[in-house]
Amino acid sequence: MHRMILASMLLAVVAVGGCIDLEQEFTLNPDGSGKAQIKSVFAPTEFGMGKASDPQSLARKAAREEVEKAEGIDAWKDVSWKLQDDGRTLFQGTAYFRDVAKVKFHHQGVSAEFLRLRFSKADDGAITVECPTGSKGPKPAPRKLSEDELKAEMLAQRAKYQQMKPLVDSMMGSLKMRVKVNLPARVASSSNFKEEEGGDAVRLAVEGATFAKGLDQFMMDDAALRASLQEGFDLEKSEGGLDDALLEKLFGEKGPIRAVTAAGGKNRFDYEAEAAPARAGMAAIMESLGGASKTVGPAAKGEGFKSLRVVGLRVVYEADMESGVSPFNGSSPGVALALVGELAGRALGAKEGMLVKAVAGDGSDLLPESEFNRKIHWPKLTEDKTGILFEVEMGLPSGAVRSLKEVAGTIQYTVGGKTKEMDCGFGRIEAGASGQPFQAKIAELKASEFQPGHQQLQLELETSRDGIQAVLFYDEAGKAIEVESQGEMSMGESVTMNFSTRGTFPAGGKIVLRVYEDVKTFEIPFSVTNLDLPGRPAR
Repeated sequence: MHRMILASMLLAVVAVGGCIDLEQEFTLNPDGSGKAQIKSVFAPTEFGMGKASDPQSLARKAAREEVEKAEGIDAWKDVSWKLQDDGRTLFQGTAYFRDVAKVKFHHQGVSAEFLRLRFSKADDGAITVECPTGSKGPKPAPRKLSEDELKAEMLAQRAKYQQMKPLVDSMMGSLKMRVKVNLPARVASSSNFKEEEGGDAVRLAVEGATFAKGLDQFMMDDAALRASLQEGFDLEKSEGGLDDALLEKLFGEKGPIRAVTAAGGKNRFDYEAEAAPARAGMAAIMESLGGASKTVGPAAKGEGFKSLRVVGLRVVYEADMESGVSPFNGSSPGVALALVGELAGRALGAKEGMLVKAVAGDGSDLLPESEFNRKIHWPKLTEDKTGILFEVEMGLPSGAVRSLKEVAGTIQYTVGGKTKEMDCGFGRIEAGASGQPFQAKIAELKASEFQPGHQQLQLELETSRDGIQAVLFYDEAGKAIEVESQGEMSMGESVTMNFSTRGTFPAGGKIVLRVYEDVKTFEIPFSVTNLDLPGRPAR
């Protein structure tokens, strides 16, 4: 079933990591800075067909992902995790952020759009906080339907829903999500939020079973469904966000999930006084979670890896392309090693290397004659960016030799320091627009083929991908707009990046590159010795 549009309509809940019990409490200052206390209970999911990981290790890795994959976070403190008796993982922590609009927590891959906060400030200082409820593209055009057409459409929509219902039920499961927002001033008005007794905080709660029940009620309510269909509602389309009648069934009121404060807000807490010590403690937090410190500490040029291990070995004894015998898509007999080298700190990227020595156990030279075959192509960083995975290829030892005496070479990686921001200089955000830095060009700008109500943009740059930390998008008023990365491709000094946004990119907006001021390339030597070769018949 490919009707995943329904998932985006249901407040963009996409459950990747299974059921989750989540609590979030935001505390906001008038400038949008703040902190969020997170408590979540979930069952980590491990993909793959290999040996299952130790439960404690899997739980710690899941906790590390909550920290590493959160977006817009300045620092964390009081981070802890525990593998509970029921087998689920409990994660807790406090995250500090400078701009709540840029915050996106990982939550084990459960993306609940309505638990993100949109923040804006009026000229008089009044604060508006909203929870998004779907695409903000144009509403579908109202439809003029006869009574017979309306009845037929109601039946068709209900049939679609019954087909989708097993998916909805499985996605909702025992999902529980709660959010509380402590505001910098008293609430002047709100809709769909529940106001706290003190008058300066609001709450929102969603449970999977209640959510599914509300959707059932909406679909079976003749009056609500009739009115929505006449306004253009369709289960398989998400333009314009959630229907007001559906919002009322889900949260109790028509209209947005919104709270507006009175003017004259005050700081809830001293941001820097709390965030500064949290930043200082990040290295210890990452170490406790089995990850690397965010501080880059590269090995000096010429220094070896902290550790180097062989993680794979491939041997091709016979290969003949003409006869169709090409094991592992190889064109000639040979040996290939896959290695992982541990760096002294985090890197930006891994570059090509060179095999300089390959000696068999009997002393024979296995170094390829061609320089191209001696090169190490497509190395890549490990997930935490503190290691390099790369492969080397060499000739095949003679039949009597069952070992490699030494394999050695060099590999390159890059490290960045401070960053700066550079405006691409497009006069308008439109297809074909070109700019000055890195010969920037908007190669494509068109409606998305796979995301209804979205527009996609393809950006081309003549520079190394390693030097770009981020691409930022702003509207005509200079306000950041949300975009989603849709993949990229890089080769040498050329990179193509794809993005999408709900609605359309603002024609009068701008695109800004955050780049590293000083990207350095280091070359690091490697060497492994005395390796056995598998696969030969025992003698």
